[in-house]
Amino acid sequence: SLYLVGGGGVFRFTNFYDTNRSSSDFTSAFEGTATTKGGVTGGAGLALPIGGTSFFVESRYTTAYTSGEQTRWVPVVIGLKWR
Repeated sequence: SLYLVGGGGVFRFTNFYDTNRSSSDFTSAFEGTATTKGGVTGGAGLALPIGGTSFFVESRYTTAYTSGEQTRWVPVVIGLKWR
């Protein structure tokens, strides 16, 4: 079955930077103050029944209303759902 998803959300952002780019060790730090911004999301998915479960693939387009340029991302989710 094909389905649609949509809604709003609240997103928390913190500046992140890599402090040791030349090393094979990954060290990181957070700087600045965290901000919370609102946003909207919308997308679609496809669910295929397999026995007592459903295999699904879903993607959403999300926009957070951050200062300056809006922050956008498109995750793809693949999984199993038990009925």
